[in-house]
Amino acid sequence: MAPNESRHPPARTALPFAGLALCLLALMLVDVRDLDHGFHVAQGNHILRHGLPERQILVPLLAHEAWTSVYALGSVAIALAWKAGGPAGLVLLKLLGYGGAFMLAAAAAAKRGAPAWLACLLAAACACTMQLRFVERPTLFSALFLGAVALAFANRETTDRFLAKPAIAIPCLGLASTLWAFTHAGWNIGLLATLLLAFAATRNVRARVCVVAGAVAVPLVLVPLVHPAGVRALLGPISFVGGEGAKFGVAEHQLSSWRAMPFAIPVWIAGVAAAVALLRRRRLFESALLAIVAAGTVVFPRFVLPLAILAIPFAGELLSRRSRFGSRTPPLRTVALVSVLLPLAGIATTSLVPWRTWGLGIDPALDTRGVAKIVGFADPRDGPVLASFGWSSLLLSNESVARQGVVMDGRLEEYSRQYYEDTYLPALAPDGDWPAAVARTGAAFYCEAWQRSPADLDIGSEFVRRLGWRLVAWDDSSRLFARPDIVEAYRLDALAYDPQDLDRVLAGDPDLAGIASELRRQTDQLEERGYPSARGRIALARIDAALGDIGSAEDSLAAAERSGGRRFASWWAVMAACAIERGDRELARLCAKRIRNLGNGELATRIEAAAGI
Repeated sequence: MAPNESRHPPARTALPFAGLALCLLALMLVDVRDLDHGFHVAQGNHILRHGLPERQILVPLLAHEAWTSVYALGSVAIALAWKAGGPAGLVLLKLLGYGGAFMLAAAAAAKRGAPAWLACLLAAACACTMQLRFVERPTLFSALFLGAVALAFANRETTDRFLAKPAIAIPCLGLASTLWAFTHAGWNIGLLATLLLAFAATRNVRARVCVVAGAVAVPLVLVPLVHPAGVRALLGPISFVGGEGAKFGVAEHQLSSWRAMPFAIPVWIAGVAAAVALLRRRRLFESALLAIVAAGTVVFPRFVLPLAILAIPFAGELLSRRSRFGSRTPPLRTVALVSVLLPLAGIATTSLVPWRTWGLGIDPALDTRGVAKIVGFADPRDGPVLASFGWSSLLLSNESVARQGVVMDGRLEEYSRQYYEDTYLPALAPDGDWPAAVARTGAAFYCEAWQRSPADLDIGSEFVRRLGWRLVAWDDSSRLFARPDIVEAYRLDALAYDPQDLDRVLAGDPDLAGIASELRRQTDQLEERGYPSARGRIALARIDAALGDIGSAEDSLAAAERSGGRRFASWWAVMAACAIERGDRELARLCAKRIRNLGNGELATRIEAAAGI
């Protein structure tokens, strides 16, 4: 029986939830760093303008294939958030989705009999251990759906009243499940979770039949009628479960290595413990369903998020029954202490992930706005943009790239596996037949993520060496190459020097002043076109420092910081060179410390030795 919360002082209930909210804020208020959000922005924008498409819309080569996306509503919501606030809109949407899911799960645990502080502590622990799954994808809507279902079926009396009216319950459940199926590929695991939560809340056979009819039968009939792809849209995600198809298909069903997700293990243990506890209490059906979900995460670890949300209400209820605290409500000071510790735990665990940065923007390593400005000069008829795996999805967040089209990566829930294996993979193979790949795809540009995937640098060099393509732009995230005819047609003025290869250029050409003049011309030209110039300014600063012009070097570094919005190891290395030239040992020490914190201890040691520190 749920506790009578009205007997407790409001502060004792509100404080734990306030602490949980601060913890979730600490975990999720970080810059956008997900590669897939661009695809959803582009697809959502198209649906908003033209409705549900019948044919593929983002890959020109696949315009003849049927559109089978299972992310329609999720993509629309992400596109609206992007339109409203750009990266900040996505960060806030992520906070609403995942944060709301864990708050609802904690509320469900409290409603099932757990003290508020214990429910919030469980939710915070699950959130802290699995924070790497908080990405800017439709997953967040699936989590929110599941949290709402957990709360809706948390109280037996409320559940029985709702399910006692099939004429209302079946359409409501059917509509919710259908919306879920149009939002995220993991809706099938949501059906299992819905059955688990509803069956745990009622023992009435008629009510359980009502749940099966509404949550399972209605979407099986409704989705094929509404979706342009018909039955394929419904069966597509399920067809990828298990076997060889899971390696290539829906991301949520992919077979993944546990070594890549150690954060999932505590959640998995909690789910198994809850299943065993239910079994000991002879709640066989609930125990079996929870065990199925827990076992499924071993094969498909991305399902750890729904497992965490499910484990919170059940574990909270079971732990509260075994509680030795003697009182259902601990002293106010204990509640206050927990409320302070939760956000601190969230901040601490977030800090352990080195590539996350606090804020409402986009990680500089994923900022492709500069590339989009250059691509925007071209005509869509010139050909699509070819990009490395995952990068093409990211590029699509820019409307000029979406208009140009891309050679899409392995998003096989939308695109055929045959296309992926016969066209995409050969186009980007290290020993690929580049002339044939370009002829097959008709690509006008090649964009490589030099910071995200350093191995791609070899591919860009092959485009230059074997196809005569030219480097036309660079920034802190990527380099952009274009076909020779594109360079001439739009006067893109291919770059003579690549700042990424500056050391090699300097080793072969001692004319520092000439190189600096050429780089300054190129950087100024890119800035006039609205292209970020941070990397070019850093390269200029390095040459200016080598020439002894410390003032110009510092001016270039200041311009780099204004353009890039953040300092990289190369920035600090140039500043260290300036500091050594001036004899400023304190500044050199600070630069070495910053570089070491960024993971380059060898460079930091060399700077300290040069400065005599």
